[in-house]
Amino acid sequence: MRTTSLVQPEVAKFTRVCSYDRAGYGWSEPGPEPRASLQIARELNELLDAAKEKGPYVLVGHSFGGYNVRVFSHEYPGDVIGVVLVDASHPDEENRIGAVLPADVREREKRNEDRQEMWERISTPFLIHLGIQRIALAAGWAYGWDAPRDLSKDLQEEYLYLERQPKYIEAVEAEDKRLPRAANRLVPLGVWVTDH
Repeated sequence: MRTTSLVQPEVAKFTRVCSYDRAGYGWSEPGPEPRASLQIARELNELLDAAKEKGPYVLVGHSFGGYNVRVFSHEYPGDVIGVVLVDASHPDEENRIGAVLPADVREREKRNEDRQEMWERISTPFLIHLGIQRIALAAGWAYGWDAPRDLSKDLQEEYLYLERQPKYIEAVEAEDKRLPRAANRLVPLGVWVTDH
């Protein structure tokens, strides 16, 4: 949302720009599992066809989206003229991070993340159902979550609200489960192994 809301209007001044929320993100419904890059690329292709958008496309992928746009460009090479990677995940990032962080720090971080995810999974549906989430966001309480400060107040509230949805948390977890496998499928020179 942040990149889209800041960059898309500027790029739209000189070309057609489309953005979408992957299944489970933003206003999109959850999608089928596994939430692997191949599935996500196929869904994007179906979406572009349904919207009657015509290539060739310049695809932009941020973080895990970097894997997805590379898979899309491999699966549909005739539809892609360029790929822009914005702080995209690197296939070897986990190994590189693991090499510099001491084992006790990695273990502590993992425990903290697991506890936080469990708490959010339990509390978020109640906060949303009771309307507490909207009230809290309107009052400026973000429960430790931070929206990008360069967005308008309305967009900050929407950003935080959407990222507290159970479907969003589930989508992130489903993609995170696939991340190591996705990374292993990227081989030198940017070629993807095709046995997804």
